[in-house]
Amino acid sequence: MQPPPFELDSFDPYRLVFHMTLVSVFISSIGMSITTLLMFQKLSFSLFTVNIDILGDYLQSPLAIIYNISLLLTGCCFILAMISLIFLRLHALCQAIAYVGILAGVSIMLLGLFPVNDTFPHQMAMLIFHIATGIFFGLLLISRRLDPNWCHPFLSITSLIGLLCVLALSFHFDLNKLSFIQMDQPYLWVSMGSLTWIHAMMTIFTGLGLALAVHRLMLERYNVNIKL
Repeated sequence: MQPPPFELDSFDPYRLVFHMTLVSVFISSIGMSITTLLMFQKLSFSLFTVNIDILGDYLQSPLAIIYNISLLLTGCCFILAMISLIFLRLHALCQAIAYVGILAGVSIMLLGLFPVNDTFPHQMAMLIFHIATGIFFGLLLISRRLDPNWCHPFLSITSLIGLLCVLALSFHFDLNKLSFIQMDQPYLWVSMGSLTWIHAMMTIFTGLGLALAVHRLMLERYNVNIKL
């Protein structure tokens, strides 16, 4: 994939995608880490068997405000990154990934704006988040066949695990109640709540992998400009 020849002193969507994606990953990681540590002291390892949304529950999580604000900021930064990705004009599939990424970013913001205490809007935001991330993971895996250099092995692995989590969760989602139905028997000792944790982690790691992929393209572009 040959990056388009932007001037080095002009608007640089490569850097904006790279930095905004990294910022979104950093903010989400910090917000999740802080609230997880405090909730772990309260629930111990049982924390990882319940839905990750408990971190934003104002009635149970000591610092739910930090988690919810981090979701708002994460979604905003990721939307900016995906808008910039559109300007890269790499290929049609990359454009589709960017548009779905914008939807995912909006859903992340909605999850922070409407925590689990606001039942119905939170459930709608969660549904949009799972659909958007599932499509996002799938498009990234398809893009690997188009260009392995774009979707490198790390990005492929995180996308595959994330997609499997989305599929597993989808089989236990009740559209009438807009909530997950608890499994009678966990998959390989992984509970429904644990799947939401894995899904969230794979979303973060996929964002990191996407930033690394764009960074590599950015370096290729600079090398082209230097040679010229």
